[in-house]
Amino acid sequence: MTSYKKLACFLSMMILLSVLPMFGQYQGAPSPGIVDGTSNVCATTYCWYALPGSLTSISASADGTICGVNSSNKVYCWDSSTLAWFEETALEVGSTTSYVGVGNARSVVVLTTASSDNVYYYNGSTLSKLAGRGYCNQIGIGGGNTDIWCLQGTYVYHFNGSGWTLNSGRLSNISVSATSATSFIYGVNSSNVLYGWTGTGWNPATGLGFTPSSAPGAVSGSSDGTVAVLDTSGNLHISEDGGGTWSKVASPPATDQLAYIAAPSLIQLLVLNTSNAVYHYTGLMAATTQTTSGSKQCVSQCPPGTLHSGTAYAAFPHGLNSGTTSGSAPPTSQMNIQHQDYSPSCDPIFTFGNPECNIALQSTVTCPVMGQLLNTGLGGETGQLITVHTKVEYLEATGQFYIFPLSKIKVYQYVVTDNCLSGTNIHVPDIWDTVPGPYWIAKTWLYGFKDPASGIGYWYWVWTIGGESADGSLYPCESAPGNPIVVFGYPGNGPVIGQT
Repeated sequence: MTSYKKLACFLSMMILLSVLPMFGQYQGAPSPGIVDGTSNVCATTYCWYALPGSLTSISASADGTICGVNSSNKVYCWDSSTLAWFEETALEVGSTTSYVGVGNARSVVVLTTASSDNVYYYNGSTLSKLAGRGYCNQIGIGGGNTDIWCLQGTYVYHFNGSGWTLNSGRLSNISVSATSATSFIYGVNSSNVLYGWTGTGWNPATGLGFTPSSAPGAVSGSSDGTVAVLDTSGNLHISEDGGGTWSKVASPPATDQLAYIAAPSLIQLLVLNTSNAVYHYTGLMAATTQTTSGSKQCVSQCPPGTLHSGTAYAAFPHGLNSGTTSGSAPPTSQMNIQHQDYSPSCDPIFTFGNPECNIALQSTVTCPVMGQLLNTGLGGETGQLITVHTKVEYLEATGQFYIFPLSKIKVYQYVVTDNCLSGTNIHVPDIWDTVPGPYWIAKTWLYGFKDPASGIGYWYWVWTIGGESADGSLYPCESAPGNPIVVFGYPGNGPVIGQT
């Protein structure tokens, strides 16, 4: 699967502006999308958005949970509804908390500054010392409390639910991320060699072209194939194919070196610099394509060879490809002119109402005989790319799935199409089959347009990252009850049936 498709899967929903005014059979229409600039644009262009706040460590999971610890040993987590950090006292052990590792919203490990027995586990409601005790100076967690990886010095230990088992590896840092069924573990040893866990042993990476840092937080890997590594000079290197190929990206616009990474997926890649500032990677750039299409025969007979001339215009405030594409077609032929602009300055994931996400759009068509046939706006219609967090609800009475938002935009309900892999079905935990009522089963993201003037937008495409089981694990699809097949972001393609 290409990086573009991966992003489209984890990213979410797309919203389409109401169809723009047209004359005759011509029309202009925008469509949101993504351009991956990791391997080219972001090598020399700053693809970062600065978040508020200051943290000394950070951890994030595939379900969107993001938490970190600041210099005062306080835990702060990101609220996607308010787009701000809040202190999460449920994850604090007095003033001794030194690190939080997020598996998902209901599976978090916490380290304290104590010199022994310093590991705590949070199950979504209670924070308590991990059974089996133990001491860790670094820690990572998969999807639950039976898949915890710990460093004692450079010795690697694995927690199996009741106690710690010494692993064969020796690492100076470690990263753990997970789907519901599989964990992805990476680390760097004291000789600056990057390793990945195969399930039975550690596989060294070769031919990197850079020297991985062995500092805590200098490596992070995820289930979508993203591996992010800091080198010994504080530069960030990203692989989108599990370590097969690497791209060095320009650092955030600051004089400090990068110091810490959290990358549960490429779209959620976050970094800290040595001044504890927080940045979000925007190398998967918000994009918009304006399309001018249609045909219209002349009302009266046009001279032979008559052509209708069209334009498509798209421009972000600081887009990297702002401008107009022109073309022409005979009156009886279908016109299809497109222009795409994209901008790393627009971050629709961690902002709302960001002016950098405003997009000017315009389509025109002119006939030398009949004059202007289409003009969607003299100055260009302006829309705004946004992201809104939602959930999928399963209504047992009808056996249907609906999309509802959690914040920012009120919408009507939408039917979600079951697009799991062939031979599988959307997973509904067994307990939900016997307890009546509606159930939240998945988290989704809306991504697309909203007209800031009218406040109107239309759902155009549905993307979701998968269902949630009782312990917070993601179970989007299954081949049989209890046998989940994890597919991050299976798409729904129901019709447009409502508006914001």
